Amino acid sequence: MPLIFWLDFAAYILVAVVAISLTLTALALGPNQALNRCFALFTLVVAVSALFMVVLRKRLWLQMGHPDFWLELYGLSFGLTAPILLTFAVRYAGRPTKRADLGAAVGFVSALALAIPLFRGQLISNAHLDPNGLLNYDLSTWGVMVAAVPVLYYGWALVLFWRERHRTAEHYMALSVFILVVGFVTGGILRPSSPIVSITTTVSVVILGYGVVSRQLLNPLRALTEELEHKVEQRTRELARRSTQLEALRKMGLELVAEHDLDTLLHSIVRRAVELLDGSGGGLYLYQPHRDALEWTVTVGPNLAPIGTSLRLGEGLAGKVWETGEPVIVDDYRRWEHRATFLGDRPYAAIVGVPVRWKSDFLGVLEIMAPAPRTFSPADAELLSLFATQAGVAIENTQLHAETQRRLKEQVALREASAVISSALDRETVLNRIAEQMGQAIDATSAYICSYHPQARESTVLAEYFGPQACEQERISDLGLTYPEIEHEFIETMQARQHNVSHVDDPNLLESERAHMQQYGAQTILYIPLRIKERLIGFAELWESRRRREFTPEEIALCQSIAQQAAIALENARLFEETRRRAAQATLVYEVGQRVSSKLELTPLLSEIVTAVRDAFDYHNVMLMLVDEEEERLTLQSIAGAYADVFPPDLQVHVGEGMIGYAAASGEIQISTDVSQDPHFVRKAGETTQSELTVPIKSGQKVIGVLDLQSDKLGAF
Repeated sequence: MPLIFWLDFAAYILVAVVAISLTLTALALGPNQALNRCFALFTLVVAVSALFMVVLRKRLWLQMGHPDFWLELYGLSFGLTAPILLTFAVRYAGRPTKRADLGAAVGFVSALALAIPLFRGQLISNAHLDPNGLLNYDLSTWGVMVAAVPVLYYGWALVLFWRERHRTAEHYMALSVFILVVGFVTGGILRPSSPIVSITTTVSVVILGYGVVSRQLLNPLRALTEELEHKVEQRTRELARRSTQLEALRKMGLELVAEHDLDTLLHSIVRRAVELLDGSGGGLYLYQPHRDALEWTVTVGPNLAPIGTSLRLGEGLAGKVWETGEPVIVDDYRRWEHRATFLGDRPYAAIVGVPVRWKSDFLGVLEIMAPAPRTFSPADAELLSLFATQAGVAIENTQLHAETQRRLKEQVALREASAVISSALDRETVLNRIAEQMGQAIDATSAYICSYHPQARESTVLAEYFGPQACEQERISDLGLTYPEIEHEFIETMQARQHNVSHVDDPNLLESERAHMQQYGAQTILYIPLRIKERLIGFAELWESRRRREFTPEEIALCQSIAQQAAIALENARLFEETRRRAAQATLVYEVGQRVSSKLELTPLLSEIVTAVRDAFDYHNVMLMLVDEEEERLTLQSIAGAYADVFPPDLQVHVGEGMIGYAAASGEIQISTDVSQDPHFVRKAGETTQSELTVPIKSGQKVIGVLDLQSDKLGAF
């Protein structure tokens, strides 16, 4: 026989030996592993098909009967190798799926079904040797079509091996299957004049054997080693990421500690936390002790809850963090049973929240959000908790710094207010400086100091200050304006040494006050009483026109301290005015005495006395009337002031008529701070008197006249 025959014969024997060895090796390495069993089945069928080819060539050489039968057995066994190889490939790639197993099952069934036409000689027949010793046979058209089926399965397995080469860093499987497919297509279907099938099958099996033996491809220890290496690689990457995060955390902590502005600090905390966990947004709830609630204070990112939103204990994720004191992770907040209803339609799904503390004090809750499919891990929560600890320290430091600055500012304001009072007695200058200091101390948009007249129940604006952010309406000056009929409830609050706060949106606010606030653009007004001992002498008003404002206890206390300086200034001015008034009275008495001693005529003397009283005390009107006992009436003797040209020169008043007549009849001083409420007052035509003082003039026990003092202001006497 030709040499090619013997080469072909030996190649198939080698394939059978190597394939059987691989079968035994796979079973020995892992008899209980599905991967090894699939591989062992594949190599066993390859060995059987190779033995069929050895028997076929022997029968053709010895010209023994029925060689086609052995050729048909080879075709069937080779067809079965294709679905078996696919079953092994999907498990080797770690991607067993129902679709792949179903495809393999279809391949098995198809191969068995095609065995019927195969053994009837309808696909392949007439096996014989060429003169050069090569195997040849007749392949029908159906046979060529059927031969394409295993090629498709081999191609499917080849794709899986090719994709898997990067994970395993092995190319033996893909190379072996590729050579096997090339050999089957070129040698088995195209049939050139060379032993292509036997050679490629031999090379393919040898490469496969080298990979299994030398590279331990089917050894369970290799899989375990690869798994451990994969876990080590993952852990190394995780540690590297963790190290990077901790370094970033350290730098963030340094940045936070260096920030002293609280608003800037809070925004920086949330922004840095979002960057740290690679979230899409986040926010910070701060605990409000006076309300026992969490308030949404800072947000970073779109579609978050509005600033000012409040949560109670146990409400929403932040409420749960507050309740448990532990981090809370939610993968899909929209379906979470404890979600806050007003956050249920937000676009984010995953949320992690951690408590922010300073020592044992609960400060708030820090939350980070992310859209699906992103979720947060316990490691993320732990990292965020570390950051929240640093944030708590930074917040406490900033608050301590702010408290120190506030106290310093308070001491400076009080010192300056005291310095202003001690430097001048000019009431207008003192009160304007105090109003300015009070407004600047708490950053109010404007400040006012008002006096209060209890008899008339009215207040007068004595000083005002407009800050740089005061609105246009607010800047309309009220200086010197008097407001009558102050509400009794307001006065009671001021007299009780309590401050009062009015909000324009308060439904219980008096409509008159609401209208006043709306007229001048005020959103919130803080009222501080000005008291000397138990006497209410006025009040300060601190306005806020930028927004509704809740004044803090510290701000109120500072204003109360400065307001006390304003009260002292008012009292000093009152004492100064009273001293000046008494000095004027003493001067007047002296001058009147001098004039009385120098004048012999009564009428000019009385006229000078009335004019002197009018000029000295700046009364609205002063007049002197003498009693005519026979007529029982009083006759005008002298008048100075507003009514000199209004009242007739022969004005007469009956004894007992009006306040003048009543003073003459009773012999007692009559004083009225509001003449409209006095039953003895009789208003004359053209008279604008608001308050009146009538003093009887006596000679011994006898009333000889009445000195009448009138003012166009309430509570003048």
